[in-house]
Amino acid sequence: MLNKRQLKLTFLAATLAAIASCSQSPTQQQTLPETLKKNPLAEAIIKDTNALVAIPSYRSEGRPSHEVQQSFSKIKSVLDQRIEGFNQQQQHLKIQNFEWRKNRANQPGDPYRLFGYRLGNGPEKLAFITHLDTVAPGGMDWQPFQPRIEQRELHQTSQPFLVGRGAVDNKGPAMATLNILQQLAKDYDATPETLNNMTLEVWFDTSEETDMATPKFLAENPQALPDLGIVFDASWCIRAEKGIERPQFFTSLGTTPKQGIWIHSINTPRDSPTNQIPSETITILQSNDSKALDDLANQIQSDYQHYAFDDPEYRRAPMTVTRVSPTQLKLTTTVIGAQHGSVPYANREKGANPLVSITNFLAHLADNGALQKNGLSQLSQFVAWTWGTKVFGEHHPALLQKQDEIFTTGTTYAITRLQTDPMNNKATLAVDIRYAVGHQDKPWDGKTFGLLPGKSQFQSVFTQLTQAFNKHHQGSKISFNTGTRVTPDIRDTESPNFQLVNNAYRKVMGEDCPAHAIGGGTDAKGFLPLIAAGPMLGGIAGPPVNYHGINEAVPLEMLLQSTTILYELAKEKILDSQSQEKSTQLTKKNTATKM
Repeated sequence: MLNKRQLKLTFLAATLAAIASCSQSPTQQQTLPETLKKNPLAEAIIKDTNALVAIPSYRSEGRPSHEVQQSFSKIKSVLDQRIEGFNQQQQHLKIQNFEWRKNRANQPGDPYRLFGYRLGNGPEKLAFITHLDTVAPGGMDWQPFQPRIEQRELHQTSQPFLVGRGAVDNKGPAMATLNILQQLAKDYDATPETLNNMTLEVWFDTSEETDMATPKFLAENPQALPDLGIVFDASWCIRAEKGIERPQFFTSLGTTPKQGIWIHSINTPRDSPTNQIPSETITILQSNDSKALDDLANQIQSDYQHYAFDDPEYRRAPMTVTRVSPTQLKLTTTVIGAQHGSVPYANREKGANPLVSITNFLAHLADNGALQKNGLSQLSQFVAWTWGTKVFGEHHPALLQKQDEIFTTGTTYAITRLQTDPMNNKATLAVDIRYAVGHQDKPWDGKTFGLLPGKSQFQSVFTQLTQAFNKHHQGSKISFNTGTRVTPDIRDTESPNFQLVNNAYRKVMGEDCPAHAIGGGTDAKGFLPLIAAGPMLGGIAGPPVNYHGINEAVPLEMLLQSTTILYELAKEKILDSQSQEKSTQLTKKNTATKM
């Protein structure tokens, strides 16, 4: 008798054998194990994903809007040509493309944009939703736009990973959905009437990492909302997503000290977004006293390594010390581990946040008088006083700590971005908050599903915290602004759609789909027919996957398993639509007979 793992692999192999093959480059073939070399779906997804990863499609402060849009136009052109060639091989069922745009009032050169592909024109609609924009590369040393296959260890086994920016978030999964659509078109080309009652679509959002085109598209086109939409941008299966808050804290830099050593600037990379733990933080210390700076340069690495922070077990980010001029000393801290802003606890458990490490250390130097007081020393002290190195709000539990039976990890805080602006004499700190139900201003009634009404409590929370900090730190004038990006979203796991997803998962994996509550914010938020599910099997944010991070990669075997689940889900939905069509026809026939 086959065991559960053997059954999974047997089912997977049988299903994937039906998928159409594509050519593959010799270099990629040489790095794939034999099982994947013979898998036509693996070849197709790798080829398609490679083409997209090689096209940078991120937004950042330093990247012009027209360049961003050119990237998406290039991607669309590649995919349009791919579908055009595919359609030439089809007798009856052809895939159609579509596109929606809406200008941004403040960025006319960078419109909201969503495009995709459609098969069929029936009343029942199933959509697979992904996105083609990515976060910034976080540095070029890891060759983010040169896709490649690497062997990495996952679950104690060496597996092939496709490496490159967007490989897992979300270009690899996007190309998996397009291949599924093509296969379904081939499956039913000889019997096109099978899809009389169905429309199958794949959607590609182009601004999911920033301000999401999908909800704007659906707001303008409510008729486009599918009966079931799978947002293939998370893990199997998502029953709830936390609320999102993105506060910013401000301070003036103040006047330049006349003596001693002070913080001249603290900067994370300009292109590093708020939902990404930065790859590095660069701090410049300055002094007119060259000898004092020499003495600090000789001692500061040792001080940093021996400082206990607020937790003797805390893993500090690696720091390098460089004398850049007679008056300036540069401290560079670099990231370790997970970088997605929704899971700062994963970073703290096995990695290190370079901004958290350096600000806490600088606060210590300011506290003991080694650094002169200015706006940046006060902002560092504010980070250390409010959060320290902790991610759940442990320093002020009454205000910052909340957890509940749904979001058991509780509210999390990722300190992600700090920019010094000497031209405007200010510094700005950004924090990525993913919050549990307890931080919502109205409690959940336990039976109403979807987005929770109201807003968060953080306006009051940070008013109290900044006032208390400024009162107890002479001369400090930390201010802030904040607003709720989106409230928590809770789903009914007993709903027909959730059960349909669960049935497809169980058919492939041999067990029920785990119902996760996550911090990530997906395109499913706010729309009950949309469910975030896949491609990940389990919550892996850091190495070897590295969501939003350096050396981002997708585990190919896992992606193929998830693609099989989606394929089975589509087949089941098509079967249901046929049953509904036959039932409707029978009802009409009976009515006509009675007349």
